[in-house]
Amino acid sequence: MTKSKVVFSILNPTHESRILKKNIQVASVQPAEQVLAVATSESKIEQNLSVTGDKLPEHLRPLVENSSERLSIKERESLASVINEYTDIFLGPDGQLGHTDLVQHEIDTGNSKPIKLPLRRLPMTQRKIAETEIDKMLKQGIIEPNTYDMTIQHRKGSAHGNADALSRVPRRRCKREDCQECKINMSCSVNAISKGNNNPSKSSELPDITQSNRVEQWDNEEILRLQQEDSNLSTVMQFLKNGNEKPVVNTSNQELSALLRQWDLLFTQNELLYRKFYEIDGSITNQLVAPRELRKEIMQQLHNNRTASHSGREKTLLKVRSRFYWPLMTSDVARWCQTCPSCAKRKPGPGMGKYPMQHCSVTSPLECIAIDIMGPLPMTDDQNEYIMVVGDYFSKWKEAYAFKE
Repeated sequence: MTKSKVVFSILNPTHESRILKKNIQVASVQPAEQVLAVATSESKIEQNLSVTGDKLPEHLRPLVENSSERLSIKERESLASVINEYTDIFLGPDGQLGHTDLVQHEIDTGNSKPIKLPLRRLPMTQRKIAETEIDKMLKQGIIEPNTYDMTIQHRKGSAHGNADALSRVPRRRCKREDCQECKINMSCSVNAISKGNNNPSKSSELPDITQSNRVEQWDNEEILRLQQEDSNLSTVMQFLKNGNEKPVVNTSNQELSALLRQWDLLFTQNELLYRKFYEIDGSITNQLVAPRELRKEIMQQLHNNRTASHSGREKTLLKVRSRFYWPLMTSDVARWCQTCPSCAKRKPGPGMGKYPMQHCSVTSPLECIAIDIMGPLPMTDDQNEYIMVVGDYFSKWKEAYAFKE
């Protein structure tokens, strides 16, 4: 035996410290008389899979290979023997599942309610696995494609303006005793939003652009008088009355110049001045050209009113633009929102103090509802000044209830 250094570890099984002195003998080395070959794991598996001289089919070998490591050699042989005896009940090498109609069974759930699980989105890492499994089951005939043909198109939230409560027109008799439609048809349509002016003679004369429950109504005579008293609007109305050709006017008046630059979009209807506004979807909105005396009142109603919710510049401008127009309207609305005392006191600033949007998954009507209370509002004849709005997340159906306190 040659001299060489051997590195080994010493274990102290006691709780007491032990001191090993120099040159102390801790072990002895003896020469090996015989080296035995150790069987590898592969040879053990081959040995375990050998049952009465026969081997398991290739597609069933993983059942024994992947079994518990705690199984002894004898237990592995027993497992392989059982699998080999009942080979016909396992999945075949072609991957096709068998089926039988000799035995039928049912599961008695008693009075237990069906288990209901919410719909959950698969993580991105598992979607590929799910698609692979679905394709595999389709090829094996376990599942079959759907029997209907449909196309799902995404529509962004800004274009989703047809809430169910507004799109449905129920037919029932209203509570007005002087309703002409009820007298003729015995029932009239009661809409989700009614007009603020209950005078049929006046509301029928108003153009569609002023039909709104969120802006105080003016009749045609009053609007016409205010437009004629506005020097810029009266000038443009006189030009339109004289002819269709765009006049050439050299003036330093910015409002008059802005109106003349949009000559092709201006027109008169019922002697009132309107402007055509082309929406993104191609539709045309007729905007009433507001005289100077009404502009502050319009912004007051569409921003400071209790039902206007003190919206920001963009939303307030969108409300005004859907009804009215006047030169330099964008800067006027922006200045109005910036100088609003209530907004300056309560709003922390753009992008601050907002809770992030969350996704709520619902699978059936009335599973989740939203309740909001709006008010105080101007008191009605029944002494009501609050409105409770209840909405269903699934069907988008809305109901409103008026109450006093």
